[in-house]
Amino acid sequence: PGLPLEWFHTQARCLLQELVHPGASDMRIAAGTQPWDLTAALDCGGSSWKARRVQAKFLDLQSPCLKALLSVCSRCEFLSTLHLECCGLGPASCGPLLGFLSKDRVSLQKLVLDRNPLGDDIAQLCPKLFSVADVSLTQVGLTSAGTALMVEQLRRSIGSPTLRTRTLCLAWNDLAAHDVHVCSLSTLVKLTREEGCSLRKLLLDHTRLLPSQLETLVLALPDSKLVEVSLHGLLIPSEWADRATGKLVRALKDPRCCMRKIHVDRGESTEAFDSLWSAVKMRDAQGAASDSRTGQGKGNGMDQGKGRGKDRGKVKSGTRGNEMGMWKRDADGEGGEAGSFSLDEILPVLLRNVFWDIKRSTFVADFLAQGKGAINSVVLWNNELRDQDIGSSFVAELTLKKAPRYVDKDGKATDLVLKIVHPYSGAPLQCLETCRLVLVRESNKDLLLLGYRLSSAGALFLGLLRKVWVVKGIPPQAVPSVERLLTKMTASEIEGILAADTSGQLGEPFVSEGFAEASSIAWRCAAVQSPAWAVLAGMARRQRVACGEAAPQLPQPCFRMLTNKVVCNMQAGVRHTNLMEYPDPLESLLTVVHMNTLRGSVKILPFGLSSSPTGYTQMTDVSGQILQRLYFCSIPDELIDDGNPEMPMPWLLPTAANPHVWVSPSQPERLASLLQHEAASEGFDGLAHAIC
Repeated sequence: PGLPLEWFHTQARCLLQELVHPGASDMRIAAGTQPWDLTAALDCGGSSWKARRVQAKFLDLQSPCLKALLSVCSRCEFLSTLHLECCGLGPASCGPLLGFLSKDRVSLQKLVLDRNPLGDDIAQLCPKLFSVADVSLTQVGLTSAGTALMVEQLRRSIGSPTLRTRTLCLAWNDLAAHDVHVCSLSTLVKLTREEGCSLRKLLLDHTRLLPSQLETLVLALPDSKLVEVSLHGLLIPSEWADRATGKLVRALKDPRCCMRKIHVDRGESTEAFDSLWSAVKMRDAQGAASDSRTGQGKGNGMDQGKGRGKDRGKVKSGTRGNEMGMWKRDADGEGGEAGSFSLDEILPVLLRNVFWDIKRSTFVADFLAQGKGAINSVVLWNNELRDQDIGSSFVAELTLKKAPRYVDKDGKATDLVLKIVHPYSGAPLQCLETCRLVLVRESNKDLLLLGYRLSSAGALFLGLLRKVWVVKGIPPQAVPSVERLLTKMTASEIEGILAADTSGQLGEPFVSEGFAEASSIAWRCAAVQSPAWAVLAGMARRQRVACGEAAPQLPQPCFRMLTNKVVCNMQAGVRHTNLMEYPDPLESLLTVVHMNTLRGSVKILPFGLSSSPTGYTQMTDVSGQILQRLYFCSIPDELIDDGNPEMPMPWLLPTAANPHVWVSPSQPERLASLLQHEAASEGFDGLAHAIC
């Protein structure tokens, strides 16, 4: 708000000049870039490009701008991804695209043409289009007639060495057909069974398929080698998921079917659609039993000729590992560190926290796994670890178990449980836990801090209070955890507990956090008179005296920077795949920032440091075991309105509720004092000096 349109055009032009240089491996052309600016930049620096990825969104790529871009891309020997979304490409653009795909030097792994009004003319790109491994044609105006033309071109291309398409996305196109094209999709599905056809993943979300089309498609699944089909937004009758007579269940149970994942909208018949996973697992179990009897491996549909057994799921030398869900870091530091690991692996881990779980009446633990991130809420059914073990290293093996009925009455929840644990005796572990985005003002290098209502310990304590302690009392096993949190809370937070004890209502700072609402005053009055609350108040009173804080203090905000913890999560279908996945640290950080902090289309992109070719600075805590990465980002002064103290940065989260503070890099002691109650700062004594 308040910035002229020319400012954004200037920013896009400056960013384009920085991207177009011989060493750039990832070129993301900013929205708002003018066609003539792009053409001029390509004419000046495009001849020596070595880009691996080119992405353009919301641009006007009409001729001759598109021809200039494709001409330069065709000379990039290492180009693997071309992403042209919402670029105004129409039927007239199919000619330049076909010429680009026809060149011998072009060997794309991924082509995205989403939301361009190409229509059925997209079929002109076939069969050259099928030389790309991953093709996305979301909302391009394709119809059933155009789909039939593409299917015919695919049929003619079977057996060609250039046929490499494994993933085809046709989502959000109106593919409804009442005529001879009704069976075109089922024909496409059956073609995957042919020798030489590489298609394994088909996305048909929101394509308005008619019941007759869906029926022919479902009946064709046993005759295909598809391993994943997505049908979100399509009306699938619930009777098709019936365990005994359902058409979809019968298709998935067929021994010839290779389907591993099918995405559907469950709707109201959630229990009926739960049978789909059972059908897949029953089919695989029967196939595995048959294989064990005959001593032969059965193809799993992921790759022709690949069998079950010790080589299953491994990426052999020379194959495209990124198609198997791995995203490895490139030699120049670009790319990601995402991956997955099996729960059958023996993991070296560092114990970070132990808490008492009231519902399960046992301890749960948070671990840090070396090279993977945090593994949270691991259930310790045998109470193997205690508070005194925090900070120690172990060798652990995890497993999955159904949650107890008194935790989940439906019996569908799954707990991550510690199976085996032994002391670790290898080299000292170093585990990455947190990524931090340091926002720096461009003009004077001041550092931006944001106010926060509660300290991290106070927020966690508030969460524990919500777990009906005041009804059941405080379990003795939870007392050490509560005492540990109290030692980290601010004076104002402890004062809020004591004020609640004397006034009969929950005082600051909890009253404004949604824990105590006006509609629950009677319950609150009863809560603070309970024996459990008396125990809490006594513990808080002793902690205040121990810290010498006898006098009440006014509530003051805590401060924080934008941080994110790298956390491992169960992979989709984990009950059957037994896998956990861990995200790329930088990707995870930016995703959280864009979802929870930034407003509008503002992008924050970290830049590489001259002293660090990786683009970040890595720190170690006092124990030498926990790592933290610092990514620095410069904020142009044009985006800061110093005259508006309530909303100085309208593109950031509401600063009126989260007061901001600028700290000079010449004041590391002040920065350290402001961050003392931030969870990500605990144990990093040299953090402030490293940032400054």
